[in-house]
Amino acid sequence: MRTLAVELLARVNAGELDVGALRGLTKAISDEALVARGARLKAQYPERAWRDVVDAALAPLRGASLDELKTALEAPRIAGVFTGHPTFAMSRAMRAALGALASGEAADLTGLAHLPDAPITLRDEHADAGAAITRGQNALRHLASALFDWLEANVKGAWWTLNPAPVRLATWVGYDLDGRTDIHWGETIRIRLEEKARQLARYAEAAREAGADALCAKLSAARDETRGQEALFNGDLDDPKRIVEAANRLTAEGPKRLTTLAPIIADLDTQIAAASGDQRKQLCVLRAEMRAFGLGVADIHLRVNAAQVRSAVQADLGLTATADFFDRRAMTAAAERAASAREFKVNFASVFREQKTARRQMMLSAEILKHIDADRPIRFLIAEIESPATIMGAIYLARLYGVDEQVDISPLFETPDVLERGGRFVERLLDEPEYVAYIRRRGRISIQFGFSDSGRFMGQIAADLAIERFMCCSRVRWRRAAFAMSMCCCSTRTASRWDAARFRARSRSGSIIC
Repeated sequence: MRTLAVELLARVNAGELDVGALRGLTKAISDEALVARGARLKAQYPERAWRDVVDAALAPLRGASLDELKTALEAPRIAGVFTGHPTFAMSRAMRAALGALASGEAADLTGLAHLPDAPITLRDEHADAGAAITRGQNALRHLASALFDWLEANVKGAWWTLNPAPVRLATWVGYDLDGRTDIHWGETIRIRLEEKARQLARYAEAAREAGADALCAKLSAARDETRGQEALFNGDLDDPKRIVEAANRLTAEGPKRLTTLAPIIADLDTQIAAASGDQRKQLCVLRAEMRAFGLGVADIHLRVNAAQVRSAVQADLGLTATADFFDRRAMTAAAERAASAREFKVNFASVFREQKTARRQMMLSAEILKHIDADRPIRFLIAEIESPATIMGAIYLARLYGVDEQVDISPLFETPDVLERGGRFVERLLDEPEYVAYIRRRGRISIQFGFSDSGRFMGQIAADLAIERFMCCSRVRWRRAAFAMSMCCCSTRTASRWDAARFRARSRSGSIIC
């Protein structure tokens, strides 16, 4: 390709090729490739009715008890994590055209350039991720409806008490500070409030369609209040007066303020028991969505890197250099600090003054859980992980700010070195009583594999093999700990091999987030 490009440039400079004709040829070739790509996607994912999918998947569960169905259907099996990592090489219009082609629809490519939109801002990234998440939620609503149809047809007893949610959604767009400096902490809060308002509007519409008018009114009022909160965080967030005004609105008690869906879900239980027919199923789907998504469109991943965590805890642990984190004494120091930590009450003034990124993100976790959504846990993703002491240091911060029971500290294994020694890494963590106490309270261990770096440094095939060795080294220790395991892996191929069945012994449940 390089040789061809050089030759074409030479011919253009020599006047032997018309630039306009060459541009037209390039457009025609690119359009043809896009159409072929859409056809491949359509062939790869053939359309199947949700009823057929559910019938095939649940055939082994015919005749199962309610308790068995609860175990099988309510534990999450897989999740999609929506990220902003793609370079948006195609414009929104071109991506929409590709989606139409993959869906078997016609697409007019006339005038569409094979170039990205420019400039691409954080809000553009968030809007695109949000649109994808909405499509995901729509698909899951159809899945839930088919699941309840199956339950009604195949289960004797109170099938409507079940809350199937085998698939979850997550995102780190707007919450990822690994290598980014363009995300102000106040913008993260604004994004989270925007998502909350959007989800409340979705719930309100579903309640209206189900004939639950009182619930629709309550959810609509909470949506309007959330939009008002968001508006105050949409301004100069370095102005102390603006922050005070926004924080006061967000934290003020009021009849429209909603930070948990627990009372609403309890009321839905009563309404569902008294309802029948399509209304009962519609309310069941709404309740299942509320349990799965809480007051947000997807679970959030607050992402920092290991260097930011080290910088935040180094002084507290009495360490003077990065190399100290590889010493066994560092792990002991971090565990001791975590064990003796006493909760430090934070507010938005604390967040405003804090300069250390990892501390500020942990404080944000506390504020989100207190004032926006108390129901859904937060994943605290640490990229470029290099030492068990860094994980224990993050747990110390979580205890310091009172979120250790609602935040999953999740190391990201992504480089060849850490994948090779990851088994020993995890074994060292599981040798530490304070770490085991933390994961027992959470009921899970969260680990993520990043093929963004694995693919760049060593290739996906080699990374697959390294992950397999990693899993084999750590499997026995994980079983001994007797907790649920949650993994995030950027390869469905790898995740499909390491399914929950491998970790069934002595664990409460298994889930793989892919």
